[in-house]
Amino acid sequence: MLEALVRCGAFDRLEYTAPRAVLMASIEDAIKAAGQSAANEAAGMFDMFGEVEAEAAATADVYERHRNLRDWTLKERLQGEKDTLGLFVTGHPFDEYETEVRKLVPTRLSNLQEAKAPQKLAGLVVDMRLMKNKRGDNMCFVTLDDRSGRMEVALFSDVYEQVREVVAKDKVLVVEAQISHDDYSGGLKATGRNAMEISQARLTFANAVRVKVDGEADSDTFCQRLRNLLQPLENGCPVVLDYRNQVAICDIRLDDCWRINPTDEQLQELRYEFGEDAVELVFN
Repeated sequence: MLEALVRCGAFDRLEYTAPRAVLMASIEDAIKAAGQSAANEAAGMFDMFGEVEAEAAATADVYERHRNLRDWTLKERLQGEKDTLGLFVTGHPFDEYETEVRKLVPTRLSNLQEAKAPQKLAGLVVDMRLMKNKRGDNMCFVTLDDRSGRMEVALFSDVYEQVREVVAKDKVLVVEAQISHDDYSGGLKATGRNAMEISQARLTFANAVRVKVDGEADSDTFCQRLRNLLQPLENGCPVVLDYRNQVAICDIRLDDCWRINPTDEQLQELRYEFGEDAVELVFN
């Protein structure tokens, strides 16, 4: 569609590299402009000011109302692909969490080995099946995908009742499970003992959310921007400022009243404001 709009003059080719969010938000304006231009040309509508109008139309900026939009996150882009095409085209939803998760769960699903001790698994929920046991209680089989491979995890009724609120398709889960040999398939099987959604795992295992601070910037402005963004949570994750200027580097731990809930949304707001590489989670 975008190429067609470019061909009909709705977009300037030089502007085709605009952020996807701006392109998509501009489509309605572009279609209207292109449609009006085509209709006028088909009807032979020319007047004494035609050259002026044509020049104005050619230089009109269809992006003008949308230039301040934030570009899509990877999650938003991939969700749009799935909603429109039914599959992910330009990436995998787990890509957004890969670096972070590997600090907490080093072993990829493709590298799992049988062991007596419980292991942590992580992946995107791509499928789940609910069943009834002999007592009529619900149990669930969840398929995790971390792009390296897939693993089905059995959540028996006692465990499933405790974690059912966080188990859903398209969520990233961290699961503690027993990995053992499956006599039926000849491969491995996983029996879950606990499961938590990624933001819960951050709260449980992260030492802090670290935010890089440019010590040469206006400190009052920075503090106000940070205050406006943070959503304090009494039992949340500590916030540490990685402060740097020309003569010093130090960590400044904010008071406990500024602990935050490290949800995807909260972390993304901080990254929008201070830079994609300025915010990270610190694990043991």
